[in-house]
Amino acid sequence: MTINQKIIAAVKLTNVPVYPSVKAANGQVFFVFNYWSRGENFGDNTPQNEHYFIQLHLFCPDEYDSVSLREQTKRLLTANGFTYPETTDASDDEGQHWTFEFEDVTGVTDG
Repeated sequence: MTINQKIIAAVKLTNVPVYPSVKAANGQVFFVFNYWSRGENFGDNTPQNEHYFIQLHLFCPDEYDSVSLREQTKRLLTANGFTYPETTDASDDEGQHWTFEFEDVTGVTDG
């Protein structure tokens, strides 16, 4: 399972659309994610693991009550093997914007 598939599968039970790239907020409730990674546990100049640093962004209209969705999201991420996320309120005058930051480590295969 790719990291994209794993992130999408983790939040699927919220029934909120999730996209692996930037999307314009237009009064909808949706997730967008991005990540960066680095190799770890090198042997023979080859990483044995890939460590992912992930951001999942939740966008909602101002009037939307997002408390239970945010709590559910944290539970689902943790239940699917990710680290417990740090949550930041990045809201502005265009609506709610919540950022969940978490990590994952996977084994590297020989392709």
